[in-house]
Amino acid sequence: MFNMRHLLSNTHQSLKRGFTPTPTLVPFRFCKILLAKSIKPVQELILTRDKGETKKPHQRWCRGFTLAEIVTVVAILSILMSVALPSFSGFRNSKILDATSEEILAVLSTASANTLSAKNGDPYGVHFENLSGVSKFVLYRGVTYSSSDVNNVVYMLDSKLEISNISLVGGAVDVLFDPLTGKTTQSGTVIVRVKATPTILRTITINGTGIASVN
Repeated sequence: MFNMRHLLSNTHQSLKRGFTPTPTLVPFRFCKILLAKSIKPVQELILTRDKGETKKPHQRWCRGFTLAEIVTVVAILSILMSVALPSFSGFRNSKILDATSEEILAVLSTASANTLSAKNGDPYGVHFENLSGVSKFVLYRGVTYSSSDVNNVVYMLDSKLEISNISLVGGAVDVLFDPLTGKTTQSGTVIVRVKATPTILRTITINGTGIASVN
């Protein structure tokens, strides 16, 4: 094995004896040793390849996917998505429906409270509407509803929902509260449902006492 310290020591002893080494002697010997050491691994690699050594286990698995494997995976994912997406969509629509129903109850409660407190000196009511597939409900001020009233507060339903049925006393589409009692003569029900799945619905019930509930 090449030892640089040994080489330098021999060179130093030669200088003490008066011998002047050839300048190219050390570099040449050094290069020769380095060349021998670098060739050896290459030779071993060639011999290993020629002998046809078996690849290590981890090397055997380092390969790409075949077309058949990719097609199989895509098919499985497609099946899973076709099962999961409708369930997820239905769950999301139910949540939107619940939130909308609670919002309707809150607006009815606000109309009743504003009427009883004589806010602005006027009664308040809630108007329900489903026109050309677009559903909304409106908190309005005054005895009668006017679509052009600047005081109206409009609530648009999500595009996935609709007001499918308005069944109030006398065929009304407005619920107006009495300033003295907070009651209403327009009791009845309003049904809100998911357009794509009509069986998913919520029924808003307005009692004559002015209290509303959902089921």
